[in-house]
Amino acid sequence: MANNKKKRYIGLIGLYVLLVIASSLIQQIKYYGLIAWILIVVTILLVIVLWTYLLRKNIVNVTWKSMTYDPQSHRSERIFLCSLVTLVSPILRFHDITSYDVILSVIALLVAVIGFTLNERHLSKKNDFR
Repeated sequence: MANNKKKRYIGLIGLYVLLVIASSLIQQIKYYGLIAWILIVVTILLVIVLWTYLLRKNIVNVTWKSMTYDPQSHRSERIFLCSLVTLVSPILRFHDITSYDVILSVIALLVAVIGFTLNERHLSKKNDFR
């Protein structure tokens, strides 16, 4: 059991890191052009390969249709789904960052944390009534 939990944890972190890289590269197209496009394609291919591997080996159950309130999902999978909102943070642009970009990034982070907290409370209340 601990081995599967560790695989799930590492797999989800790997997916998130690849998605952060892809999101950051999308925002770098303005500065790096064709090189950024090539790296985006490679990163997206890596995401697809890793995600299908994790799904086929039943390490994770997260698909494109997964929702954060699914009680069958593992807690780490729900954290992963809630943290996806941070991928749109303008701070990932790395160039010409303004205070507005930082504020929007903090708001995205707060949405992820608050959403996860509310979701966990809702699921724990549901489990208490069963």
